[in-house]
Amino acid sequence: MPLSDLQRPGGATGPSPLNYLTALVALCAVALFLLAGTLDAPAEAVSTTGEPTTTTGVPTTATADLSTDPTTSVPDVAPPTGDGLADPGASSGDTSTSTRPPETTTVVAPPTTASGPGDTTPPAPTTTTAPIPTTTAPAPAPTTTAPSLPPVPTPPASRFVADSGTTALIATSGGDDPVATALTVLDQSGPLGRALAADPRVRSRLESILAGKFISGPNDFTRRILQGVDAALSDIASDEADVPTGLCLVTGASGTSYTCAQVPDLSHSFSSQLVNGQARNQVSAYIDPTSQARFDTLVDLATSGSYWGLLRDTHSAGLTSELRNAWIRAGSDLVVNEDEAAVQLTVMRFYLEAARDLYPQTWDLLRNDGGSMTGTALAWNTVVSSWYTTSDQVWNLAFADGTDVVSQFTGGAAGSTTPAP
Repeated sequence: MPLSDLQRPGGATGPSPLNYLTALVALCAVALFLLAGTLDAPAEAVSTTGEPTTTTGVPTTATADLSTDPTTSVPDVAPPTGDGLADPGASSGDTSTSTRPPETTTVVAPPTTASGPGDTTPPAPTTTTAPIPTTTAPAPAPTTTAPSLPPVPTPPASRFVADSGTTALIATSGGDDPVATALTVLDQSGPLGRALAADPRVRSRLESILAGKFISGPNDFTRRILQGVDAALSDIASDEADVPTGLCLVTGASGTSYTCAQVPDLSHSFSSQLVNGQARNQVSAYIDPTSQARFDTLVDLATSGSYWGLLRDTHSAGLTSELRNAWIRAGSDLVVNEDEAAVQLTVMRFYLEAARDLYPQTWDLLRNDGGSMTGTALAWNTVVSSWYTTSDQVWNLAFADGTDVVSQFTGGAAGSTTPAP
């Protein structure tokens, strides 16, 4: 019945005012109790949505479904302090204590094997130690633009027998009889020199070069001797051949006879004049302008004939270089000049390249005639084994651009080695 009906008509009675007062006091006490419980609740009880909730009936604790709630990642903030912790819209009848949703933890299942779960202990880290090299790194290849100078080569023992009298004879610049002095120097220069000194063709060449000529000093004297020997070797190459049109490349001497590498007629070869331009360009790339004219003249001489003449002259240049180096090792203070030998090797290299790249039929003929490969290897190796130079320019001119074509032509018998710096 309504509380305002204190007494119904007809004498009916209801609750007395005291009962109403008592109920009011009890209701206030309950409200104060609930309010006190709400104020004492932890900060985690604050609704994450800020919306008021109404609880009907028995209070229940709601548990968030973390598997589907997209807002389960709650930032970790410090609990606020002071007044205002209670949610003003919270139900006064909700006596449950809420807690912050648990932080999400990722659990990794242990590996399984055929017999069950595997060991979850992580394996110890492995350390791979690089092997310590025990070999010495190879020395860098010598530069081709400014190579170190090679040591004075040692002529073969069969070519030269040291004699202290040789240096004294050279120092006289020929004396009163330069032809006789030159023949004596040759005779003391080993088996080859001794055979040359006994050959009338050598004497004839020396007479035309030395007799009655002004000789300016020891270097001029030996230079003239070598010119005479070179010319005589060309004569010997033609005369000592087994056939009139063949070639004898002198390999040694026994008494007054020569041992030879026989090269047949190379009538199928072309004129070396065809490589004159290439050889001149090669010279200009390495030789200073002051020496250009001399080298151009040497190129002209080297390209004046066929491969037959080039082969003969290259081999002769090697033999004369060997003689001069023998005199140097005997103690003569001579100025070294390898210009002729360098030009001969350069022209020979370009000739073989032209045969291979432009005249393949000639290349095949030269390689198959028997003596050309042997003669080329002999001529090239004779120059290389007797090489001695004080000029980086001449060294580069002969060897810097590679000698693979020589090695290819001779089947590896020549061209694979250069004078070691």
